[in-house]
Amino acid sequence: MMVFFNILWLLCILYTILIISYTYGWFHLKYWHRQTKNNLSTNVSIIISARNEQNNIINCLNDIIEQDYDKELFEIIVIDDASTDNTNALVNNFINTNSSYNIKLLSLKEQEHQDLFKKRAINKAIDSATGKLIITTDADCRMKQKWLSAIVDFYEANDYKMISAPVCFHNTETIFKKMQALEFLSLIVSGAASIALKNPIMCNGANLAYEKEIFYKINGFDNDKYASGDDVFLLLKTKKKFKNSIGFIKNYDATVFTNAKTNLKEFVNQRKRWVSKSKGYKDFSIIIVAFIVYTFNLLLLTGFILGLIYPQFLLQWLYIFLIKLFVDMPVLVGISSFMKQRGILLYYIPVQILNIFYVSVIGILGNMVKYRWKGREVK
Repeated sequence: MMVFFNILWLLCILYTILIISYTYGWFHLKYWHRQTKNNLSTNVSIIISARNEQNNIINCLNDIIEQDYDKELFEIIVIDDASTDNTNALVNNFINTNSSYNIKLLSLKEQEHQDLFKKRAINKAIDSATGKLIITTDADCRMKQKWLSAIVDFYEANDYKMISAPVCFHNTETIFKKMQALEFLSLIVSGAASIALKNPIMCNGANLAYEKEIFYKINGFDNDKYASGDDVFLLLKTKKKFKNSIGFIKNYDATVFTNAKTNLKEFVNQRKRWVSKSKGYKDFSIIIVAFIVYTFNLLLLTGFILGLIYPQFLLQWLYIFLIKLFVDMPVLVGISSFMKQRGILLYYIPVQILNIFYVSVIGILGNMVKYRWKGREVK
């Protein structure tokens, strides 16, 4: 038993070092203030892969055409991913009623996918894109008016080939959604901090920009075997060839907003999808980080169960858990303040407790069990 807790203490030390480094990375990352009020000149292609998004796509498109960016400098490419609802017709109607904007609708048939699904859709959209800068987002995302100009300003002022931008949940009216929002911010801040430390491991395709030329130079999604990971695998490929050309824009205007899941079943299915791509990780840094985070949480769960069986070890377990609470807090305060969502910190302790169970279970399910995505069963 002592050997087990010695290993748990070792993982606790490694986890503490990791989170302290990410905390430093986040607070070391400077807030981006607009450099240019006018005269932005980059041609941009905004790509939205949409499958069965009839309830969301029009709101997203309206937000984009209302951007404070010259409409002559951006195009919107909606790639209808074999939708079975009214998505295609709604987009066509939107294009007809907003003919002064450059909006394209492309369509994929189900048999075109070859198991890559969203990646295949994005690839087709990029092939037809005319912009120098590609920005991907999701059909269920919302943006404020300065979203596009903030990203382009950051791009033009820096020599970055890929830019990761903030994503957060909104409309978090229930406790369950507020807890998801806090957990989700831990992922966003980890990705931002790793980029700040010049060792990127994570980003979010709902708000990701990269040069079209770079996409082809790194062979895009070629050789990818997993349906998930249109963002992370692309980041890791870019990192391999252009490590110092990846940036994170720490600017609230550059944020996109999306919805948390409404119930536990949807949440678990989403996280299984996210975890499923971990089987394809080859980057040493992301493997080490995933190993430390997963193993530490798994051993914490195991240690708690052992502590109930052998009460003499329960106090030792509690010390380790309190260290985790203390270490995780500063960076979550930082990201929640940046996202103007400090209120969700009220759920910090419950999220930390549930996170031990969630990480341990989802880590196994995501690598062993199929998941469903937009009506498809995916391996």
